[in-house]
Amino acid sequence: MHERLEFQEFLNILNMKYGFIIGDKEAVEVTSSGQADLEAFSDNAIRLEQRLSSMGLLRRLSNAVAYVENPFAKDGI
Repeated sequence: MHERLEFQEFLNILNMKYGFIIGDKEAVEVTSSGQADLEAFSDNAIRLEQRLSSMGLLRRLSNAVAYVENPFAKDGI
């Protein structure tokens, strides 16, 4: 990843590419069928955001939007 991604877009890519259901927006189908609690998925997204931030892979800007970025990415690769 060479550019930053908005956190919700990052969660959507994880869902589309790998089938990971982390946040509540991706879990709508599972929760609407009564198989899981929507709040649990929301908590998962918060925990992932906190973890990425502690590792220096997520930045929250002054407009309250969180961006996932790879500080180790090299230009042109």
